[in-house]
Amino acid sequence: MIQIRYNLLERWAEKYCISVMAWSPLAKGALTGKYTPDNLPRFQDVRASDPLFHLSNFNKIWKLVKVLKYLSKKYGRTPAQIALNWLIMSSPQVIPIPGAKKPEQVIDNVGSVGWRLSFNGWKLLEEASRSIIIDYSVWY
Repeated sequence: MIQIRYNLLERWAEKYCISVMAWSPLAKGALTGKYTPDNLPRFQDVRASDPLFHLSNFNKIWKLVKVLKYLSKKYGRTPAQIALNWLIMSSPQVIPIPGAKKPEQVIDNVGSVGWRLSFNGWKLLEEASRSIIIDYSVWY
């Protein structure tokens, strides 16, 4: 088993047929709905230098976050729970390890199990995710 960054945006792990411990399954918070193109992490936050949070990339990511928010209303779940459930459903060989800095985040993460997205919900995320290409050459 290897640990690799794997989430709706960074899907390199799919190239391998081995068990993967998905690091950063919420893309450092980019998939939680906490950030918007008008409210990105500031320079004192380590995320500010991550290419995911560069405005040119985040504008693409925001389209996926809107799908997560739509599904979160439909399922009565948070965008983080939707994103984690997609990951769990996508492959039995993927074990997400979401981080949590607050007890509320632990509770939120736990809410991603014990239920399943419908095939249509899963497919909606699948299609939105595959349409995004992150430019890792951008830095602040």
